[in-house]
Amino acid sequence: MAHWLPLDAGDDLFNPVGAVQVWSALAARSAKLQPDQRRGFPSPYDIRLAESFGRAVPLVPDEMV
Repeated sequence: MAHWLPLDAGDDLFNPVGAVQVWSALAARSAKLQPDQRRGFPSPYDIRLAESFGRAVPLVPDEMV
């Protein structure tokens, strides 16, 4: 995951206990900046968009759709 993070990413971005919150905060900050001002590549993802077109597929678990 380091590939997507800022070069000076701290240990908090790799700590499995709190990483989700830290990544979410980084993504939210990045969304407010112009692309050339962002640090790393995380960006917010609206799951509702995926849910609106996701369909059940034979042999694929619901969690993957």
